[in-house]
Formats: sequence, structure tokens, C-alpha cells
Amino acid sequence: MRLRRKPWIDEAIKDYTDILYMEEPTRLKGKWNTLFPEPENPIHVEFGTGKGRFISRMASVHPDINYIGMEVQEGVIYYAAKKTAEMDPPVANVRLILGDVKHIQDIFARGEVSGSGGYGNSCDVVQRTVTVGGELEFTDGDQASHFAGGRACSFVHAGF
Repeated sequence: MRLRRKPWIDEAIKDYTDILYMEEPTRLKGKWNTLFPEPENPIHVEFGTGKGRFISRMASVHPDINYIGMEVQEGVIYYAAKKTAEMDPPVANVRLILGDVKHIQDIFARGEVSGSGGYGNSCDVVQRTVTVGGELEFTDGDQASHFAGGRACSFVHAGF
């Protein structure tokens, strides 16, 4: 999905710096759990978070899981941050990263992520980052087929 650039987002996105990491997510490699009120909960990552509908709902349904959403487009992740911040009741188990999935090995330590989801060509890269025995779920098969030329992964158990 490509959005037209909205200059006002540059300023508006600053309202969500408590949950949104736009610069240097690599400095948190191996420390992501410390950003959550319940650091002992497993971390699940959604690659290609989009506007945040899936991750915000999952976080409200599963408060025992810490969620990190990753999106490459600033104009899109703004909406994910806004949606997450406006959840009622509030969710404290979501953090968002502005970044590209091709850098996940620099952002997450091996074994730091218990489960992940996304679509498309990120499958191979993501499998190398998920905990052994963790779950890799590609959540939107139709979208995956569209973006990845028919290549979608669903409930693939990651192992190294």
C-alpha cells in the first residue's frame, strides 16, 4: 500500500513516542522486553503492521503477550500508533517500530521473539529470528498472495 505523503504527520507522529520507535531500534536488540509493563511475557512481532487494526485487537484480546509492530512507511505507522493509543480499554502491551523487515536481525536478538506474523518475502528472514519452537503466522493470505506473487506462509514453526 502506498500513501501520498502527508506533511502534517511529521509533527503529529510525535504524540506517540511512548509506543513508537522511529530511530535506532537496533540499540534495543536483546532488550525489547524491558519496554513493557510485563517484561516476562513473550514477544510477538507483526511485520507489515499497516494501520494497526490486527495488532491493536490482538493486544486487547491477549494481554499476556507483548506485541511489537513493524512498518516501513511513516505515513502508515502513524495510524497504527493512533489506533493503539485510542484503544478502549487501553492496551499497554504494544510497541511499534518504523523500519524494514530486512533489518530484523539487527533489531531483534536470536530467541528474543516468540512468535511473529506478516506476509510475503519476509518469511525467510523472519524464520531466522523467531525462537526455536516459536510460531510464524502469516495472517492475511489474500494480501500475501497479492504482494508476494502467491507466496504466503501460515503457521510455520520456526527452527534454526
